[in-house]
Amino acid sequence: MCSLKTPYLIFCTVSLILSAISIADDTKEHSIVIDKIDGNVIYFKKPLNDNKPSSIKINLFEISFIGFLDSNEIQKPLLLISAIPCANCLQDRSIYLINTEGTILSQFVYPGKIIDQKQNQIVYESRAFYGNCLSTSKNHGNLKKFFPEVSENFVGDMYLVFQKDKIDRRKKHAQSILMATPGKNYTYETLSERQPASIQAVLKKVKSKDCFEIEGRNRRMLTKAVLDLKKQEDQEDDNDINDD
Repeated sequence: MCSLKTPYLIFCTVSLILSAISIADDTKEHSIVIDKIDGNVIYFKKPLNDNKPSSIKINLFEISFIGFLDSNEIQKPLLLISAIPCANCLQDRSIYLINTEGTILSQFVYPGKIIDQKQNQIVYESRAFYGNCLSTSKNHGNLKKFFPEVSENFVGDMYLVFQKDKIDRRKKHAQSILMATPGKNYTYETLSERQPASIQAVLKKVKSKDCFEIEGRNRRMLTKAVLDLKKQEDQEDDNDINDD
């Protein structure tokens, strides 16, 4: 699911396996080219247009570029990046979808496994892909089947997540597929439990380099760290009361 709706986001801070992001051989030509990333500024090799600078500043930290999402609905592709939302904080690294203005359009849970520290059980597991991942042709196919609210001629790339989420202790992991794609004014997102696509079909697209997988990370939920922070906040509030 989108990380903004996932209760495990604030706990996912320590990585068991620190793996690099898999920036696959995306040989497709795009209208913009990343030059470098310095801090929270992304520089392009040439200006985006006559009226725009050749860089954008984002209110995120430890930014890593992953790839582009193209669409016939937008002039410039969207950027898929990974980052953390604050400096030296307990928030986990997330996947972000941003436009060339530097605006954050969507935020997603980083792929991989999230393990309950206390129960030592997997509470969330996912594999994430991006690109032309569901079309049956080499060219980008029509996405009307997956996003019925968009126009008939809508074609483009997609961010796709196969995920398993443990809802409670008694139930098994609920399986679902998250799909997101660039629209004219915003990104379309849909969450389906009907499994509209098979991961085997997507992996074939990865093999043909039409679709790319983001390498996942395994991490634990640091509930103790959160409790310690809460305790510290309560102590600070008590001190403020005593001072008054």
